[in-house]
Amino acid sequence: MARDNLGEFAAQVAGAALLMDYVLTVAVSVSSGVAQMTSAFPVLFEHRVLLAVAFVALAMIINLRA
Repeated sequence: MARDNLGEFAAQVAGAALLMDYVLTVAVSVSSGVAQMTSAFPVLFEHRVLLAVAFVALAMIINLRA
């Protein structure tokens, strides 16, 4: 729609903005979830980076299946 009305450059900017928004939304959501999980289960605190990467990978796999 943006390409038809505003041109190729505007469409690319809109696409890049949507992609950045999605990446930041996933990063913030996963970080918050892992922080809440590690506060509930302190034994997981040392593995918080691995948990975050695993949840991002899980979200990626789920989105690629759809």
